[in-house]
Amino acid sequence: MKLLVKNIGRIVGIETEGRLRRCGAEMDRLDTLDDAWLLTDGERIAAFGRMTELGETDADRIVDAGGGMLFRRSAIRIRPPGLCREPRAGVSGQDQRPFV
Repeated sequence: MKLLVKNIGRIVGIETEGRLRRCGAEMDRLDTLDDAWLLTDGERIAAFGRMTELGETDADRIVDAGGGMLFRRSAIRIRPPGLCREPRAGVSGQDQRPFV
């Protein structure tokens, strides 16, 4: 299913250079695109751009974002703060508790 989200006030976290990830100092940069649209095909982003560049599409569903913001979901999984994944010495896996 193709989904078109139009009239997005700002897309945050876009990658225009086709890289999978950023490392080191590159992570300080967060690219954005104002007055935008985004087209998905299934669970993948098919295209995005400025509203002035949006032509005809064959989208199955169209959603008007009404100027709202869209944040890219990060591919990095972050564990909730304070949770220990590695067993602590002398504590069984069942008894793991968050660090305080």
